[in-house]
Amino acid sequence: MMCKLITALPDGVADALSGKTRLLFICVLFFFAFTAHAQVVDTWRFENTQQQDKALRIARQLRCPQCQNQNLLESNAPVAVSMRHQVYTMVAEGKDEADITAWMTRRYGDFVRYDPPLTAQTLLLWALPCLMLLLGGYYSLASRHLSAYREGGNMSLPANVTTPLRPPPVKRLAAAAVLMVAACVGGYMLTPKWAGCT
Repeated sequence: MMCKLITALPDGVADALSGKTRLLFICVLFFFAFTAHAQVVDTWRFENTQQQDKALRIARQLRCPQCQNQNLLESNAPVAVSMRHQVYTMVAEGKDEADITAWMTRRYGDFVRYDPPLTAQTLLLWALPCLMLLLGGYYSLASRHLSAYREGGNMSLPANVTTPLRPPPVKRLAAAAVLMVAACVGGYMLTPKWAGCT
């Protein structure tokens, strides 16, 4: 077979190739042959352009559960192709967007939605980094105040200070934590509106 590939070259080129050059040529040829890949092509036919637009919009809003942050239109994974065809079928049956999204969520979980519902789990996901930052700040301030108090040398208080140095009040930190959680929830609620602006 290798000889057939070489003899298929134009006249004079095959004769000019030495043994090592032929081997290199064949390796390069096989390298490019193995790097080529096939793409899945959808040949779905819709009854009208409204159905097509609706199906494509829904497929664009659903995430492939197998891929790294690709929607159903961008992904060529077998599960994405199957989900895309399911969306097309459900649109052809006359189902609305909420029904299709609910069906996909029941089958594949909240991960397939780019805008998952606000639950305890998603609230924790949004609020936990802020709470960890607040706790770290509290610990840092408390340890700084405590070390400054201990390094004072004598443990008696100066004449002009009536109370010992202590960490920031818990009420202030609790209010800051509530504000951070409210900011996280507000950011979560505004995310779909911001996504529509881009």
